[in-house]
Amino acid sequence: MEDGAALYGYALRALGFAQIGVNTGGSFGAAVYARADFAIEGKLLSYLSLRAPGETMFYGAFRFDVHVSVSVRVWLEFSIFGGRFTGSSDSASASRWRWR
Repeated sequence: MEDGAALYGYALRALGFAQIGVNTGGSFGAAVYARADFAIEGKLLSYLSLRAPGETMFYGAFRFDVHVSVSVRVWLEFSIFGGRFTGSSDSASASRWRWR
């Protein structure tokens, strides 16, 4: 502290997610999934002046982000008249149904 001042800085950052889901059924079934992504940030900078207290400065910032997504999927599959009917529909794209 040659000039009677000190500079301090702290930072924190954390990222993570939590996911839960269930998938059930055979030829007829459904699946449901939920996911939460999160981010936490924090910053603190300080300039402490002992000789001129009026020049002391603080800067702080904090941030918290959360993104939640839910996905649902349903399907049906059966055989009839020597052919096979399959179909599925989900929350992210268009339905797909076909006969083979």
